[in-house]
Amino acid sequence: MKRVVIFCAFLFAFCSLNAFGVDGALYYSGTVSPITSDQVIENDIHITGNTVLENNGVILGHIYFDGPFNLTIINHNSIESVFTMYDNATITQLISSTADINTIGNATGYTINVTNADGLDIADVLAISGNASEINIANSTIFIDEPHINFDIPIHLNNSVSFVVDGSRLGQTCVLLTNIQGNASGTETINVDSMYAATSDVVDGILKVTFERQTNYSIVFGGTFGEYLDSLRDADADDRFIRHLDRARDRNELNSIIAKSARVNSILLTKPLRTFNALNDVRIFNDSDMMATIKPFYIYSDEFSGWGGYVNISGNVYNNVFANIGIHGGRLNYDGELDTYNATLYGGNFDVSYTDKDFYVGTYGTMTYANFNDISVFKDDKIVENPHGFAGRFGLDSGMIFNIFDDIKFAPFLGGVVDYASILDNSDLDLHLRLGAETMVATIQDGNKYGVGLRTYIQTDGSIYAMLNSNMLSIADGVGGGINLGVLYSDSVISYKVALDIKFIF
Repeated sequence: MKRVVIFCAFLFAFCSLNAFGVDGALYYSGTVSPITSDQVIENDIHITGNTVLENNGVILGHIYFDGPFNLTIINHNSIESVFTMYDNATITQLISSTADINTIGNATGYTINVTNADGLDIADVLAISGNASEINIANSTIFIDEPHINFDIPIHLNNSVSFVVDGSRLGQTCVLLTNIQGNASGTETINVDSMYAATSDVVDGILKVTFERQTNYSIVFGGTFGEYLDSLRDADADDRFIRHLDRARDRNELNSIIAKSARVNSILLTKPLRTFNALNDVRIFNDSDMMATIKPFYIYSDEFSGWGGYVNISGNVYNNVFANIGIHGGRLNYDGELDTYNATLYGGNFDVSYTDKDFYVGTYGTMTYANFNDISVFKDDKIVENPHGFAGRFGLDSGMIFNIFDDIKFAPFLGGVVDYASILDNSDLDLHLRLGAETMVATIQDGNKYGVGLRTYIQTDGSIYAMLNSNMLSIADGVGGGINLGVLYSDSVISYKVALDIKFIF
C-alpha cells in the first residue's frame, strides 16, 4: 500500500512539472487552465508544446519557446511579457468577441484569427493588429462603418465571411477596406440615408461601398412632402428648386436648400414685401401746403423687381401737425435662385408728425397686401396654390432740428421700427432701433419753391438706408414735381427705388 501511495505522488509530481517547474518557472503545453482575473503571473513561462492559453489576469513573466511550437492566446486582460522565440515557433491570437480584443504586448509577427464572430467591428480588430503579420477571418460577420485603408496587413477571408456596412457615417462612394484575400460570402448595407441607394461588395481585394443619389423624393422624404417635390419636377423638368435639391451632396445640404425656398418656408414670400415697405420711408421736412401727390415708382433688387404707384393727400392739419395718408398698388416679379413667382400688391400708408423750428416727432406706417401667383406652397401636409400674405411696418422717430443759415435744416433722430409679416398662419415680428439724420436745402426763387434733401439711417439689424429727394413747386400754378432715389442694404442685399412726385395744391 505504501508503494502505491508513493507511486501516485510521483506521478502527480511528474505531471505537475508540465505547469510548474521546480525552478519556479511555469511550463505550459496543451490546453492550460485559464488564468483567473485575480492572478498576476510574474514567473518565467516556458512553452514546451502546442499550447492554448486563456488569460483573464495579468501576465508579466518572460515567455520562452522551448521548441517550434504554436502558442494560441485568448486574451481578456493584459499581457506585457517579453517573448523569446524558437525557429518556426508561432503565436496566434484567437478572437471571437469584443472581450477578446486586447493587445499582446511586445509580440510581433503573430497571426490574428477571428472565428465565429457576430457583428465584430473591424476597427477594433485593426486597432490591436499593429504588430501582427496577418489577419484570418472565418465563419464571421464583420461590421464596418468607416474607411480603413492606411495599413498593409493582409486580411484572409476563409469559409463563410460576410460584411455589414453601416452607411450612417458615410455619404459618398468610397473604399472601406483593402488588402483582402479571398471572397466574402455576402455584404449587407444598412442605415443608409434614404437620399442614397447604396451597394457594397468585395472586388479585387477591395471592400467598396457605392452610393447613388436618389432623386425620387417620394423615397428621399416619403409622404405628401416627397410627393409634392416630385410634382414640381413633373410640372417643370427644369425647376430650379428641384435642380438645386438634386445637386445636394448630403442631408444637411438638402435641408439647407429646402429652408431657403419659399415653396416650403412660406414666410419667405413676404421678404420682398418687407423690402417694399422699408423703401417707402417718410421724411421730416415735408411741404406744409395741402396737396395731392401721385408717385409712380420702380424697385429693383437682387432677386426681384417691381413697379406701381402711390396716391397721397398731405398737408398741415393743425398748427405744426403734418398728416399724410394714401394708398398704393403695384406688381412684383420675383426671379430668385430657387423660386420664381409674381404678385399683385396693394395697401395703404400714413404719416403723422409734429414739427416746429426746434423739434420733430413722428409716427408712420405702411401696410402691403399681396396676392402671389404662379407658385404653390407646401404647408401642413397640404399644397396651397397662389397664397396671399401681408406685411406691415410701423415706426416712431424723434429728434432735434438745427437751422443752418436760412435755407438749410439738419435733423438727427432716434427711432424704432416694428416689422411684421404673416402668411398661411406663419408670422414673424421684428423690433429694431435706428439712428439717422435728415437734411434739407430749400429756397424760393421766381415764385417757385425748390428743395433738395438727404435722409439716411442705420438700424440695429444692420440695415442701412439712404434717400435723395428733390422737388419743385410752382406757387402760382399749384403744380410741382420731383424725383426720389432710395437705396436699402438689408440681409446682405442691396435694393433700389426710383420714384417721381407729381403734386397738385388744393
